[in-house]
Amino acid sequence: MRCIYRQNMFAMNQLSRSELWTETPEGNRAPLLPIDKGYRTKLTITDAGYTINNAAGEVISRGLETEVFVIVEKAHKRGITLEPLELEINTSAEVASMSFEKYESLYGGADLGRTNRRKFKAYQIKGDDYSALGITEYAGEQTLSIASLYFDEKLNNREAFEAVGEYVNSQLNSDDYGIVTLTDFRLNRWNHERYQGVIRFNLSKYSPKMDEVRQLAEDAEQRQSSISEVITEVIDKQEEVIE
Repeated sequence: MRCIYRQNMFAMNQLSRSELWTETPEGNRAPLLPIDKGYRTKLTITDAGYTINNAAGEVISRGLETEVFVIVEKAHKRGITLEPLELEINTSAEVASMSFEKYESLYGGADLGRTNRRKFKAYQIKGDDYSALGITEYAGEQTLSIASLYFDEKLNNREAFEAVGEYVNSQLNSDDYGIVTLTDFRLNRWNHERYQGVIRFNLSKYSPKMDEVRQLAEDAEQRQSSISEVITEVIDKQEEVIE
């Protein structure tokens, strides 16, 4: 059994560094959270909760929380630095494997009190005298809502961006924070400042994950009208077995 203690280091009578250390019954001491291969800790999250392992693979913390930023913030309040942190998330709402630094750049930035993250995707098609947008809200592999929007004029980049922002903002509650992945858009400073702390926009190259929103934009282009729908039933994608 090991003892865990905090070692404080001072310079010029001021605290310069504070670290957690371990000591075995034999008196062997070592940092609890050393950095190895670029990471100090690994955070694994499933629907059942989270586990934090140090670089040696030892479990240092467990819990029921499944929100990355809440877990990291709680550790900081206890004076524990997890970064550089590796993330492995596999829940019904989210699947991700990346560094916390990258995760924070994609999904961080919410205002205080907006703790419920909601994810969207958007795609646009521009004709000579029209624009069409496809937008979905999703959680994991499940689509929660769709929007197939048609405009009988060619929107410039700012107007198209504003159309996406207005739609997403209208779907959010006071404690929601929107994350929107965009394809074929350009972001500028105005785009970020307009919805700062409420919606975060990320550019992404086209991939098969954007097929659904592309099809929604194509549907609007062919239909020349707008529709939106909230999906109330979960569709079981497993094949039906007939005996």
